[in-house]
Amino acid sequence: MIIPNYEIIEKIVESQEAVIYKAYQKKNAEQLLTLKVLKTVFLSEYKVSQFSHRIEHLRILNDPLVITPIAINVN
Repeated sequence: MIIPNYEIIEKIVESQEAVIYKAYQKKNAEQLLTLKVLKTVFLSEYKVSQFSHRIEHLRILNDPLVITPIAINVN
């Protein structure tokens, strides 16, 4: 899989709805990231919308004990 601006190191896990990768942003190779890529073909617009709202809530929360989302892209 190719995701612009990211270099995938390895696939961590795959489910029916998503794939999770260990990766880094090409502009900051020092910081490892976890990428969750939704398989939108299996998800309704409502489910994608719910996920987007959860991401925004996590971004606002900004808790050091919670993974902070960097971006969400829906294709």
